[in-house]
Amino acid sequence: GFYGSWYDKDGPEYDCEWYGSNVTYCASYGYRFQNFGFTASQACCVCGGGGVLIDVMVTYSAKAAAADSAGLFNTMQLSMYQTNLAFANSGSNAKLRLIEMDYDASYD
Repeated sequence: GFYGSWYDKDGPEYDCEWYGSNVTYCASYGYRFQNFGFTASQACCVCGGGGVLIDVMVTYSAKAAAADSAGLFNTMQLSMYQTNLAFANSGSNAKLRLIEMDYDASYD
């Protein structure tokens, strides 16, 4: 398994199947060519990664954004990092990924 339809930054040709097609590819390239926030070593089971990827979209109000949009984003990233660290330490193969911070006027 892998995180969705992952492939490295060089394009769809370099997916988990490609990394598994030669016994040296994971060791030689698995920690390089990050794409979608992951390297092959993280995304591909054949390279020792893989798992369940949970995409997270954060909805916020203009008031929150006006108060400190960079701080809001950094706080979310830190919170997700801590959650991912807890997942890893517990042996879980889940990983959160922040995909979007979306403004919703109905919150104002």
